[in-house]
Amino acid sequence: MLFSARNTNEAESAQQLRVSPTAALDHTTCRNDPAAVQTAVSREMPLQFRKAVKRDAKLRLALSGPSGSGKTYTLLKIASELGGPIALVDTERGSAEKYADLFEFDTLPLESFSPDLIPGLIEIAGAKGYGVLIIDSLSHFWSGTNGELDQVDKGKRRLREDGSAAWREVIPKHNKMIDAILGAPIHILISMRVKTEWVIETDERTGKTKPRKIGLQPIMRDGIEYEFDLCAEMDHENTLLMTKARCPKLSGGIFPRPGKELVPRPHKKRL
Repeated sequence: MLFSARNTNEAESAQQLRVSPTAALDHTTCRNDPAAVQTAVSREMPLQFRKAVKRDAKLRLALSGPSGSGKTYTLLKIASELGGPIALVDTERGSAEKYADLFEFDTLPLESFSPDLIPGLIEIAGAKGYGVLIIDSLSHFWSGTNGELDQVDKGKRRLREDGSAAWREVIPKHNKMIDAILGAPIHILISMRVKTEWVIETDERTGKTKPRKIGLQPIMRDGIEYEFDLCAEMDHENTLLMTKARCPKLSGGIFPRPGKELVPRPHKKRL
């Protein structure tokens, strides 16, 4: 604790110093002095460190990759290993339901992708008793119909100004979406599309060259990877590369056709 009384007299003096912010603001000088206001608030709410404890937090996983790399299938495999009923937000025109014979899950197809929708969807999924929510894909809430970029373009036309005013309207929506994901009482797994390009590679054994499609930057706002516990990339061979992990056992791992190995037992809830 940053403040402690060593004896009774000091404790009484400290109690007298703990004025409420409201009382402090009643004084004209204090009201006009930001430093005085901050002092009053600090006295009302003293800072205190506590012992760090590892808790059974819910998983936040972001999986990116080009089309055909197996993102949806892999997320369904991981969700099944996590346990609990699975809800899936489908932005891909029902493509996830092609796996309905392999996995048991409920789906919600969407055709409009405002970031405003995400907090409500998470709240509904938690209230309905789902253990895992898959958002496939989060990229649509960035670049899809009524997504963030679309809303910025509409804002520019409406306001007849440059993008700064439009972004001031959209950024709070993005932040609320991320806060809802981080604060969700259930596991949240998301996929993201990536920008792709073709590269020419040479086979070391045969010397022959062949083209290969590779994924680049996720289609989402820059810095999205900072928000998740696990971030991974998938390629066209359905191989997963763990690019970020708050679980040391998974950090830097390479997993061909991944699934249950990403949810190690008996600590599957501690990723």
